[in-house]
Amino acid sequence: MFLVAGVSMAAKSIHESVSSAIAPNKRRVVTAFVEYQQKYLLVERVATMPTYAGKWSGISGSVEQGEWPIEAVWRELKEEIGFAYPYLKLVQSGLALDIRDGEKEFRVHPFLFRWTQLPADDRTLESSIKLNSENKRFQLVDKEELLRLVDQGKTVPKLDDTFYRLVDTLERIPLQWRERARLIKEDRVSGASVLAKQVAELVRDGAPAEWVAALRPTMVSLVNISRQVSIHPEIDVVSKLEDAIQSAVEQAGRALKQSGYRHISTYSSSSTVFQLLDWCDKNDYVLHVRVAECLPEGRLFYEKAKQLGHKVELTPDSQVLWQEDRQQRFPLIITGADALLSNGDVIHRIGTRQLVEQQVLWWVLCDPFKCWRDSVPPPIEEDLFEIIPKRFIDRVFIDSNNECL
Repeated sequence: MFLVAGVSMAAKSIHESVSSAIAPNKRRVVTAFVEYQQKYLLVERVATMPTYAGKWSGISGSVEQGEWPIEAVWRELKEEIGFAYPYLKLVQSGLALDIRDGEKEFRVHPFLFRWTQLPADDRTLESSIKLNSENKRFQLVDKEELLRLVDQGKTVPKLDDTFYRLVDTLERIPLQWRERARLIKEDRVSGASVLAKQVAELVRDGAPAEWVAALRPTMVSLVNISRQVSIHPEIDVVSKLEDAIQSAVEQAGRALKQSGYRHISTYSSSSTVFQLLDWCDKNDYVLHVRVAECLPEGRLFYEKAKQLGHKVELTPDSQVLWQEDRQQRFPLIITGADALLSNGDVIHRIGTRQLVEQQVLWWVLCDPFKCWRDSVPPPIEEDLFEIIPKRFIDRVFIDSNNECL
């Protein structure tokens, strides 16, 4: 059974002003940049195109009804240049950006691909590309040439912003804030709640919110908080975040005591889960906690947690659900979340699904800033995160009135 526990309404009101469900009159489109030997493919739209005739763009097109952006972009690549898998490899997707051009509004989903091989009968890339009737010609350009075309007004709107969502995002953050932004972008250990506080401080100090948001879009609290601080700088977002987390911790702690469970497992490094263990310690509810190693963050979490009054063990990921003799499974796994999607699915550290599929209860501690209201999930850092369906979740500790549920 999927249950939701309450947290503060104040956090809910903050969250709703930055969540971004798409407006009915806004079209979803995809844009793909295809990289080959450090250059990027651009195509010139024919003069008869209904929009942006004669302009240079990446491989782009509308997302059709019932289609996901990733499906649309593969279709457009096949239609417009005659290439698809296995000749192309998806390198990454970027945070969608909203573009208003007169009366037209778009939500652009950017993707970066790379050529991995050419067809056996073609010797050069140029001879392999087969343009369809929508495009007049193509060229391979480096970043400077792409930006020059933008400056000359020869491209579709905000092609440079779309490009920087994928390539050299840090360059869009001025030098005085770039090192702090780089540390956030490259941090593969800290949880979303810790990084969210760093993001709030960075944007409050003057860094451009939308480019900070684009650094780690899988961690949607970073996106929401970046935008929130920019929209409402007078609000102490960090305090609201801390209040929401504390409320969720207290709800989960009371539920844990009521359940009688004293043997729990956890996976990855969540500051919210650590606060739960601390709450239980202070409320004389001693636990036996098994921490999945999942290097390096699991070991760091273990080093912190073992200082509390619980019995804490560090185990290989494959053994985290089992008693020492492997005769009995721990009944409950408790984790944080990096995102709670609009359909109730959760984004968390890769490897989570393999654990929660094993007939174990799974409780998720979350805060409202981690809610993602767009029906299309955020870009996924596939080497770190995965989407786990809501059917594996037993309880989520977050505002029961939150619209993303």
